[in-house]
Amino acid sequence: LYIGGNFTHVGPPTGGGVAIDAGTGSVQQPYPKVIGTVFVVAADGSGGWYLGGLFSSVRGQARNNLAQIDASGSLTAWNPNANATVRALTVSGGTVYVGGEFTQIGGQGRNRIAAVDGSNGTPDAWNPNSNNIVESFAVSGDTVYVAGSFTSIGGQARNRIAALSASS
Repeated sequence: LYIGGNFTHVGPPTGGGVAIDAGTGSVQQPYPKVIGTVFVVAADGSGGWYLGGLFSSVRGQARNNLAQIDASGSLTAWNPNANATVRALTVSGGTVYVGGEFTQIGGQGRNRIAAVDGSNGTPDAWNPNSNNIVESFAVSGDTVYVAGSFTSIGGQARNRIAALSASS
């Protein structure tokens, strides 16, 4: 079989993200087959991954901008359903901190920042309400450090960087 056209690569349809073995460099299968773009990945602590980005499905199932792939490469039921792009993820204990451009997650209003349960994807009461995009996180103890394009977060004026209490 010969094929022709204006292309530079022929290979398996992997979609917008693949896992690569850190030791061997080989692509792990099965492919998650993300329809869209993955911007951020965070380890789930059990050999799997949380994915964030601008996508509509993973492994043939609807997932809006957030998904979890388990250690075997299967899509989990975790589905917080962010209504716009996810640009930042970090995991602390059983909580997944999510940042980006969304205004709703898990059916609840959350402006660009949220904390969701790592096992069921339900948002918790934590709601700092950023007035612009959240682009990165770091967590240390009870403090969540946040960076992005915002000028107000947690009810306070903050110019693109802030330290938030994880508990309040």
